[in-house]
Amino acid sequence: MTANPKAPATSTRLGVQGLFLVSVAVTMAGMLWIRSLPPDPLALKWESIFRYLFLYEDYWLAAGGCVVLALALAPGVRAASYGLLRWLDKNIAVAALLYFVLLSMGAFFVYHAHPLSMDEYAQHFQSVVFASGSVAGQIPAELVDWVVPPVFQSHFLSVSPGSGRIVSSYWPSFALLMTPFTALGVPWLCNPVLGAASVLLIHRLGSELFPRTDAGALAALLTMASPAFFTNSISFYSMTAHLTLNAAFTLCLLKPTMVRAFIAGVIGSIALTLHNPFPHVLYAIPWVVRLSWSSNRLKLIAVLAGGYLPLTLVLGLGWAIFKEGIAPSGLLDSQDGSSAWRLQSVFAAPNAALLYARLAATFKLWVWAVPTCMLFACVGAWLHRRNDRVTVLSASALLTFVGYLFVVFHQGHGWGYRYFHSAWLTLPLLAAGAFALPGTGAAASNRRLVEVKKYVSACAMLSGLILIPFNSFQVHRFISRHLEQEPQAMVGGPHVTFISASGGYYSIDLVQNDPFLRGPMLRLLSRGHEKDAELIRERFPDMVLLVRDPRGSVYGPAPQERAAE
Repeated sequence: MTANPKAPATSTRLGVQGLFLVSVAVTMAGMLWIRSLPPDPLALKWESIFRYLFLYEDYWLAAGGCVVLALALAPGVRAASYGLLRWLDKNIAVAALLYFVLLSMGAFFVYHAHPLSMDEYAQHFQSVVFASGSVAGQIPAELVDWVVPPVFQSHFLSVSPGSGRIVSSYWPSFALLMTPFTALGVPWLCNPVLGAASVLLIHRLGSELFPRTDAGALAALLTMASPAFFTNSISFYSMTAHLTLNAAFTLCLLKPTMVRAFIAGVIGSIALTLHNPFPHVLYAIPWVVRLSWSSNRLKLIAVLAGGYLPLTLVLGLGWAIFKEGIAPSGLLDSQDGSSAWRLQSVFAAPNAALLYARLAATFKLWVWAVPTCMLFACVGAWLHRRNDRVTVLSASALLTFVGYLFVVFHQGHGWGYRYFHSAWLTLPLLAAGAFALPGTGAAASNRRLVEVKKYVSACAMLSGLILIPFNSFQVHRFISRHLEQEPQAMVGGPHVTFISASGGYYSIDLVQNDPFLRGPMLRLLSRGHEKDAELIRERFPDMVLLVRDPRGSVYGPAPQERAAE
């Protein structure tokens, strides 16, 4: 089934000026809403960090979007962007390579090559364990609560209080993907590689979904120029891996054969066990349902399941059993109801506060994408609703969005709406589909369509030139301020740093260590100056106090060279 060839022309009824007015109106309405929200986190009942990023960072990104929408009206900008689009269609491999270089620089300089949140640290931590040839870290049992704050135990890291063995609480596939990079000393390169691979996959998907058009190039441009895609691709989050694997999974199942179905299952099993199975499950369900419509559905589904099974058993169930042996939680014991309790702590019917948070997340989707992208994604989904492959793609996006309405967490840390990022690839693909006509001749005959496409291309080009640098500045500043919360000593040598959980904003996330406590730096959760000093006397008697302030304290060797001076 294919869409009506004349349908995409309806996407241009507003014209460039109308599109500008609608997009600016939506963006400014969101900005006014942000300004009307109470600054008190208790009034909103949102996590503090989610509230902060939405109120004080997303607002200015939205303002930048209005600037992009205005500048894209210039005819010269539109002409230049259309030339870029044509170049991109012929040189996608070169573009992906250049984008990888840009992402790598962003990961190192913008993101400080540092796992900011505990979600990121847990995966990096486990990759260090794997790169060391082990499956679990090992720390002295008496230091467990100092090295891993109790509030993080079982939630991010699973620890045995008796033995000191420690592993990530997440499923291990993303840590395994990061392991080769960690072994080379460049764990921050993992997501840039995945991000560049995603660009190639999205270009191919666009070309397959909308053949004989430049939809692949437009989808790739909308992807590379989106702050959400760029920033997640320079972070340590597993969301870029989810997006990349879901894109490869989709490509395999566009024209399913036995071999492609099996490969899709293998890819899906890795996606399923990246950190938790929910993102891939939501994305994959519509594609499995589509297989059930085919004439040889039983064979295809059986082969797909065969591809899923081995790694899902090893990396999913096997990891859960292994982790349970280190830090028993009762999750595998159905007798005491722990499993049901765990599910209830994650899933529930959405209340008013959660729905309000998801409304904010929806605006995040709008702001963190190229201006107009989300609007045309909706248009593309509607115009190609009779194309079964596009319908399934839209269903994956919708199911992911709806599914997270029942997840009790608001998101906390994260760039854009990261809960949706596993299905984010659908936005540029569907947006590109809004301009997909069956041939270049037909497209050229519709001047209005071409002008609107030029405007969207201009928004993408300007987003890459304005919004990504501005957002990178925001991210760099935020992480810099976070890192400045760690007390510092002005002398070299090994240090033991005690970090006060009450001395800053999410400063407890700075308690990050090597899984085997190797190296010269040890960061511990402060329990108060007296207990900290007592631990130093017991385990590090040669160290003296170097720095003490509200952020914590630093102990290290006596600066004898200064005394000599």
